[in-house]
Amino acid sequence: MLRRESGRGAASTPISDRENSLQGLEASIEFLREHAPYETLSQAQFHTLLQGASLRFFPAGAAIELPTDRPPEQVAIVHQGTVERRTAQRSGSESPDFMLGVGETLFNEAVHEQRPSRSSYRASTDTFLIYLEAPRFAALAAESEPVRRFCEQRASELLELAMRRNRRDAIIDLQSGASLDRPLRELASRPPLHCCARTPVGEAVGRMHAAGVGSIMITTGEGQLEGIFTLHDLRALVATDAAKIGQPIATVMTAAPWVIEAEQPAYAAAAMMAERRIRHLPVTQDGRLWGVVSERDLFARQRGSLVELARSIENAQDLPRLREALGALRALSVQMLAYGASAGQLTGIITRLNDAALARVITLVTREQAFPVPVIWLAFGSEGRGEQTLATDQDNGLVLLEEPDAQGREASLAVARAINEALDSIGFPLCAGNTMASNPQLCLSAAQWQ
Repeated sequence: MLRRESGRGAASTPISDRENSLQGLEASIEFLREHAPYETLSQAQFHTLLQGASLRFFPAGAAIELPTDRPPEQVAIVHQGTVERRTAQRSGSESPDFMLGVGETLFNEAVHEQRPSRSSYRASTDTFLIYLEAPRFAALAAESEPVRRFCEQRASELLELAMRRNRRDAIIDLQSGASLDRPLRELASRPPLHCCARTPVGEAVGRMHAAGVGSIMITTGEGQLEGIFTLHDLRALVATDAAKIGQPIATVMTAAPWVIEAEQPAYAAAAMMAERRIRHLPVTQDGRLWGVVSERDLFARQRGSLVELARSIENAQDLPRLREALGALRALSVQMLAYGASAGQLTGIITRLNDAALARVITLVTREQAFPVPVIWLAFGSEGRGEQTLATDQDNGLVLLEEPDAQGREASLAVARAINEALDSIGFPLCAGNTMASNPQLCLSAAQWQ
């Protein structure tokens, strides 16, 4: 019997036609005939392929090492046991992309394409592998249509399996497995923490601390919402007027806060939080407080933060920082798509954040170069419809609320041109059809627009 060696090394025994060999040649041919793509090979092809072949043992957990700078020198077939496979992007993950069982071929795509392997392998159980010399396998693939087709199709299938695994992991990561299409009543799992308007601020904060939450709702005896108090409010209070800690919470709460109905989908709450720059959103049903949803509830494990991103856009001090924030929006959108957001949901959120970026660009440009008259900036096309995608050019116009003289009109066009160019610099290309505010035909007075 083959001697088992511990550690990362692998014992190896040649395959031959000798009667006392561990894996006889004829036994190996019989085994291979049972698995694709070898069932169609002739006896002569088997004898050529198995010249120099060997059988190696890997104990459970042992890495199956491969060169990283050149194509593999051998192809392996699982004779007994199971092997974990991870793509290069997931080499440090806790679970494999997929498992390879008896009869599965390893490294064949890399050998066929003459490139280093993009995957790593590890024996998940005690495993025996039949090793074939790579040049012999490559020559076989060149002359055998079934083997060549197997190599090409297998590479495509494995890529698809890896993509499915990555998407499944992202969806599982979403808290409670909830899709952004789900109504909020299915997401808000805990009753809202609430108190009456007379409750001292210190007592309310103590309740928040005990419950481990970042907000408390202020309600009437009938359950109607009067206000909200958050940890953000507490920080501001301590910084400006800490003496109010003993006063009723009604004196420091945010009265008449933004609310959302329990039947609304989760993506609507995400969009409202991004647009209003808030982290906690009371949920109502039939006019009464029903629950509360926080940004953490929606994206508990998401690296990006919609609210933080909106604030980064709103507070960007120059165009490079604004461009950087919009880069984060692109990464966040891809992640949200994996988390279950539909294209329609994403375009609404993207449009709101792009609107915020537009407003910031206008602010930055007009600090240095103000419009000579009051204006309204018009958004056309996908932005006007609330359907922007990550790749979008500019479609805009300008309403001059006061009729300027010739010099004022030229000055207005110059500012509009500066805004168009600034938008181009942060990732919104100039419109090829010149549908932009810097076009004199789209920079008009209200009467001219009418």
